[in-house]
Amino acid sequence: MKGPEFEKTVQQRRSGADNHPLSVLYVVHGFPPDTWAGTEVYTLNLAREMKRLGHRVTVLARAPADRSVEDGGPADFSISEDWFQDLRVLRMVHRLCHGSLRESYDQPKAVEAFRRVLLREKPDLVHFQHLIHTSAGLVQQAKDFNLPTVLHCHDYWAICPRVQMIRPDGVICEQSMGYGCYLCVMECAMNQIEGVHQDHRFPPASSGEIDHACDKVKTEVDGIPENPRFWDGFSDLARRYECVLSAYAAADLLISPSRFLRRKLMETGRFNPETFVYSDNGLRTDLIEALNKLPDPEGKIRFGYVGSLVWYKGCEVMIKAMNRLSRKPCVLNVYGDFRPEEDAFHERLERLADQGNVRFMGRFDNTEISRVYSEMDVLIVPSLWYENSPITIHEAFLAGTPVVTSNIGGMAEYVRDGVDGLHFRVGDAEDLCLKLARFLDEPGLIRSLSRNWPQVKGIEENARELASHYRAIVHRKRDRRPRILLDYTGNMTVRRKGPVEIQGADMLLLRPGGAEAAYDIELARGGRREIRVDIVALGGEESIELGGRFFVDDVKAAYLPPFTGGQKEEMRTVVFQAVLGNDAQRLCIDTRAGLDGQEVFLRIKRVMVGDVGADV
Repeated sequence: MKGPEFEKTVQQRRSGADNHPLSVLYVVHGFPPDTWAGTEVYTLNLAREMKRLGHRVTVLARAPADRSVEDGGPADFSISEDWFQDLRVLRMVHRLCHGSLRESYDQPKAVEAFRRVLLREKPDLVHFQHLIHTSAGLVQQAKDFNLPTVLHCHDYWAICPRVQMIRPDGVICEQSMGYGCYLCVMECAMNQIEGVHQDHRFPPASSGEIDHACDKVKTEVDGIPENPRFWDGFSDLARRYECVLSAYAAADLLISPSRFLRRKLMETGRFNPETFVYSDNGLRTDLIEALNKLPDPEGKIRFGYVGSLVWYKGCEVMIKAMNRLSRKPCVLNVYGDFRPEEDAFHERLERLADQGNVRFMGRFDNTEISRVYSEMDVLIVPSLWYENSPITIHEAFLAGTPVVTSNIGGMAEYVRDGVDGLHFRVGDAEDLCLKLARFLDEPGLIRSLSRNWPQVKGIEENARELASHYRAIVHRKRDRRPRILLDYTGNMTVRRKGPVEIQGADMLLLRPGGAEAAYDIELARGGRREIRVDIVALGGEESIELGGRFFVDDVKAAYLPPFTGGQKEEMRTVVFQAVLGNDAQRLCIDTRAGLDGQEVFLRIKRVMVGDVGADV
């Protein structure tokens, strides 16, 4: 990793002390055993290595749900705790049933759940591996607590709602298509995306500009379904660009595993080059070793593919190229989950592979990875999208296997054409066929492409590197400003007793007759806190006395003497400090504020708990 400002601080930390273990919270959009894709596996390996180095590690992961709430399943944004491979994992349920397009990138309920996690876990630093399926607002929530933040850029979600910068029609986008992205998301009139992008300034400067653009685009685009709700998400999509980019830019450190991806995001003009660094992801090298490759008993060249079988991975291109080589002594072994009876795309691949030289091998256990590569002479990575730092390329190099790959993005960056592999024109089956044929026509090609393997970063090196950066950021943010820890409207109680009723949208009225209200303060434990309670007297309540007593559990902490209102609405704020020990549970309020414990009324509008000096 590079960047003068960070490197200077890292050197300062190395020369000084303060090497105490850190508490690190990793946030990711999925995690094993629910999902095993590249980002999830990287997070798993990194978290385990950081724990091995002595740090306290917790993973917060979005999780699916097998059952609906109606059938007894957990509520969305509820959090459960379990363990996976010696890691403590908090799983936040999110079924991805978005009420609007905005909720696909800015979900307040996910932010609130995250806030409660931060209050409970009290990490030293948050490392976001991804924000998709959670909320862009998570970064600002961490910033509100003055927590150091690291954000990993594993793909193009920051600027592309579809993540991969490729449309359903197979066209690659060089940049965000602005308002044209809406047609891509809706999978309609995609041949007019470039025109919409070119004709309308983006990003918008105001809501009025968005409305004007929507009205114009409606009249300009042909082939839109006769559906009055088709345009409902247009403004949400228009606001996505600024919302998500701002979240990324707010992080203290951004990391890109490929120079290409970093360059694409830097082109937005939103990032500080000193705090947006390139650093390849580390991987577990202990699982892979270059076993002796026994030649195929039939003398065939064994091409291989390892990964998901989805359209944007270029699987069709690869099989079409192999069909052109059906009379040649070669075979393609495809490793990846293959379910043609359930998946329409898999069924299409099965029909396409009708020449007898493609074998679908299915999934394999990760402990078998060395064996898989030992039975492979050349790896093919035919992705149609840019990719970034494909783990299969690094695995192939560790296993001593040359790579043939598409000539774009991180694939072309990591595979050196003519040195440790070959490039072919992305999406071009004929060109891929020509490159594969070279291995059949040039007997020494595999050997010549196996002389100079690049160094592959291990997860151990990656973890040590990140730990230095973590300490640098934590050191810079050591003097934390006071935080607002809890913020409740009056009706957000955990317990009510006696004559208590909700008034208006959020106020709580306690009447004489034994009324009590209690608020949960467990997440504010651990020190002296400042507590504020807003009390409202409505206009015309001149004859009604309001007052109350305030307790932390059973200990009296404050007292509001009875008062009466006037002709106009009036709000009074009770402010007091209390030490909330590690067993504190409730802020309790009752109305026994009169002489000799006589009961009065009390109308609660808001309850806030913060660090002493917090601007509440």
